[in-house]
Amino acid sequence: PYHRAVGNLLANLWRRGSPPILLAVHTFTPRLGGEDRRWHAGILWNRDPRLARALIEGLSAPGDIVVGDNEPYSGRDLAYTLDVHAGAAGLAHAAVEIRQDLVLDAAGTRAWAERLAVVLRGLVGRADLHRIERFG
Repeated sequence: PYHRAVGNLLANLWRRGSPPILLAVHTFTPRLGGEDRRWHAGILWNRDPRLARALIEGLSAPGDIVVGDNEPYSGRDLAYTLDVHAGAAGLAHAAVEIRQDLVLDAAGTRAWAERLAVVLRGLVGRADLHRIERFG
């Protein structure tokens, strides 16, 4: 059901105009294997760097957080939704992973929603992100 819903949503958006962008948002644990994870957020991507680079730059710009490039996970290893629904179609895509302890309460969730909104507002309508491109 999840993949059918994602596919249908992307198809509906595409029919309305230019190729859509796929952005997935997830969380990750602050500790793994007894070690602290230093990243506040990570941007996961595989072959297409367009959205990932823009997100990394935008989130890193204020200088107050550590943003991982394919950390704490690699989009090259695990990015099924991105690869199937966007990469195969040539759509710009990336995943944002936010450390769970930063979004445990309403205030943290709101702060991250606002942080992402600021960055995404700067990306909406960028022609390079709404163009079909295939990366090998």
